Amino acid sequence: MARRACRALGGGALSTPEDRPALPLRTAALLSLWTGALLGICQMELTALAWVALAPLAIACRRQRPRVGAFLGFLAGLGAGSALYGVLPYGKLLYGVLVIYCAVNMAGFGAGISLLSGRVPRWAEVCLPALLWTGFEYLRRFGTISMPIMISGTQTDLLALAQVCRWVGAHGLSFLVCLPAGVIAQGWALRRVPLRSAIVVASVLATLTALGVGHLSAPSAEGREVRVAGVQSSIPSWVYRVAPASKAHRELIWETLTSMTKQAVAAGDELIVWPETATHEPLPSRPDLVAQVEGLVGAAGATVLAGTVREDSLGRRYNVVAAIAKGRALGIYDKVRPAGYAEWHVTAGEPRGPLETAHGRLGILVCLESVYPEDARRHVAGGAEALIVTTDDAGFLRSPMAEFHVRRAALRAIETGRWVVHLSQAGPSALFDPRGRSVASTGLFEQDLLRGTLRLLSGETLYQRTGDVLPWVVWAMIASLLASSLRARRYRIQ
Repeated sequence: MARRACRALGGGALSTPEDRPALPLRTAALLSLWTGALLGICQMELTALAWVALAPLAIACRRQRPRVGAFLGFLAGLGAGSALYGVLPYGKLLYGVLVIYCAVNMAGFGAGISLLSGRVPRWAEVCLPALLWTGFEYLRRFGTISMPIMISGTQTDLLALAQVCRWVGAHGLSFLVCLPAGVIAQGWALRRVPLRSAIVVASVLATLTALGVGHLSAPSAEGREVRVAGVQSSIPSWVYRVAPASKAHRELIWETLTSMTKQAVAAGDELIVWPETATHEPLPSRPDLVAQVEGLVGAAGATVLAGTVREDSLGRRYNVVAAIAKGRALGIYDKVRPAGYAEWHVTAGEPRGPLETAHGRLGILVCLESVYPEDARRHVAGGAEALIVTTDDAGFLRSPMAEFHVRRAALRAIETGRWVVHLSQAGPSALFDPRGRSVASTGLFEQDLLRGTLRLLSGETLYQRTGDVLPWVVWAMIASLLASSLRARRYRIQ
């Protein structure tokens, strides 16, 4: 079956001498910048552009020398990385480092296209942009500076196709989105429409979409219901900056949080979530403030997950979420992944399992932890019955990055088969069911309660059980294609 599919994607033949030669450098550079622009725009608004974004770069790098392909990929990465302008309020240096990081990663993609295009079977050449993008997308999750920008994060509105994340994770969705770029690049190289390739790719997408439609229409899993409220306080960042020196501003923050908590308790909500570092008062060492919160929720039997800070005996500072309920010990989750330069003063916590509360075992993800699939999987493996994401995102101002962040929570819901609360201090916030559907939401810079009912679930999706098998398969295929290409070149030289 695999061989028949390979033949359908253009046969086993290598590219012929009639294929187009390498483009002039100036033309290739313009095409690379075009890909950079498309990748940047699809992260912000026109998400459909993701389906063709890699095609210009794949054409530009075809049959180029590897160092030229790396240069062209670097150009494209500069354009794509510029879409991260939402981090500028955190510092120009941080923004510059992230842009260069994206450019270096894309340089690997360009070099790979140059090395392999025209030297592998046509079925493989169709898949080449998808293989290389998925492989390097996976690598972006690792290292001191990591920014796992996934094309799949732009496609959460295509819920039927996004269900593939249950089986192979978000990288699988990225792979599918990149396939049309390979068809376009092959058509350009052959000077004709690659009909068989287009039919096979369209058939794969249609089949997986149909399976996703079936899954979306299937009955939802049963579980104990919990009424949840997220306190989207929408307090301007400057208020937090002046609060250490201003008692009035500290009281303003505290009054906002407690008054909105009262509203949630009065409405009968059982689990009340505060955003990341909602208060800079170290609640774990302030029994007076903890008692105030217990007084708000104690009679109702509710639990507050409070975003706050703490210091240990050595003076190290942690970004934490503390579970506060009447008569229960204070459970604490320390943020494991401080946000690099923006949190240089924060100590990384030790990876822990879910927080035990009266309202279920809750896996906590703070800020950018929600964009790393392995963090969500770790919590679910430890018995988490729902996932809670707390973040600030006020520093992104009105850039698209806050929206891009909340979309990642939908992917984590599908991957793990869990309800996910994504609560942002500045918004937008949303409650997602295990199929990635938003059942409640709030807007950007709105002071509001995110209210809804989630279900505590058990069980595992295929992706939860197997993890990132797909990226390893992708890299094995890339290595195999590279080895066969080098052998073929050595044979021709001899």
